[in-house]
Amino acid sequence: MACTEAYREHIMYTFNGYCKTVIRFAAINAWRDRSRRRQKEISLEYLTEEKFYPLGTTDEYFEAPYEEHPITICGQTVILTNGELATALLSLPKKNREIIFLYFFGHYTQQEIGEMYGRCRSTTGYQIRRTLQLLHKEMEVLSMGNPSLLPYETIVRATSGEPEAVDEVLRHYSKRIRIAAIENGHIDRDTEDSIKSRLVAALFKFRFDEQEA
Repeated sequence: MACTEAYREHIMYTFNGYCKTVIRFAAINAWRDRSRRRQKEISLEYLTEEKFYPLGTTDEYFEAPYEEHPITICGQTVILTNGELATALLSLPKKNREIIFLYFFGHYTQQEIGEMYGRCRSTTGYQIRRTLQLLHKEMEVLSMGNPSLLPYETIVRATSGEPEAVDEVLRHYSKRIRIAAIENGHIDRDTEDSIKSRLVAALFKFRFDEQEA
């Protein structure tokens, strides 16, 4: 039975939501894996102390951690829990990024910021407003991700394991994957690779809804 246009569109939107969810939880799992590895990196000095590990542990599988996105501005590190905000800030020119940081995080006045950059108070105020507009626009783009949807035919081929279609899926969600892999203001390549691997594996688990007769 031929697919109706409504069914194809439904699958396209469903697949888009499915991939976004996979990417999000793949990033969380990668965060957990890094955290656990770091916790196991115990110094020899610590091992000589008379400490014992508990025999029991708490299952934290269902406790989703806050996603932390550290970025460094003006030599200081700020921890953000909004990946889109972190990416949008990093996309700004260096001076604009610093001005926003000083004004909102450092609580400097417009006058003080202007004196630091050789600008008057009114010019600094204009720069702040203009930078906020740029930041808002960038976050809107990031929050939408890629507004286009993968074609139905590509979804069918990718979930069947066709290499070219799988690569097309990875390219389509590459920006979202890079955002999810940000750590300390930079893209963590291991995390990026881990997310890609989990997304590819998840493609084969995607299920198509039955069409109504």
